Amino acid sequence: MKRSMRSRPAVRRAAAAAILLCLAAAAGPGAAAPAAQAPPGQYLIRLQPIPRLVDPANWTEKENRVVAEHFGRLQRLLDEGTLILAGRTLNEDETMFGIVILEAASEAEARRLMNEDPAVKEGIMTARLFPYRVALIRKGGGSP
Repeated sequence: MKRSMRSRPAVRRAAAAAILLCLAAAAGPGAAAPAAQAPPGQYLIRLQPIPRLVDPANWTEKENRVVAEHFGRLQRLLDEGTLILAGRTLNEDETMFGIVILEAASEAEARRLMNEDPAVKEGIMTARLFPYRVALIRKGGGSP
């Protein structure tokens, strides 16, 4: 009784391996398999105004303009799908701070995004970067 190729798994595997070898040879010696793209990481940026700006009376037109640019940039990052969330504490004392949670391809990319923030570049906020992972998030996000 003659057995078909379907009934011989070892023959099927050998045929598949031969086809793959032929395809690899046809691709040439410099061809490499496409690198798997790592999923983006999540990062938290903790922003804090410089001590002089804790008191709202110390804000000038410059600080108001820079913070408006900062907010506009966060809005663009949200529209691009990079920003997960951003917000600030509502207290107006030396413990006030803001957070930005975003996705980036690498820590270096997240650091670049942090350092390019207008409030950081202009020196009115300090910033620290932390690797982060959102574990739970309310459906729809945002305020109730």
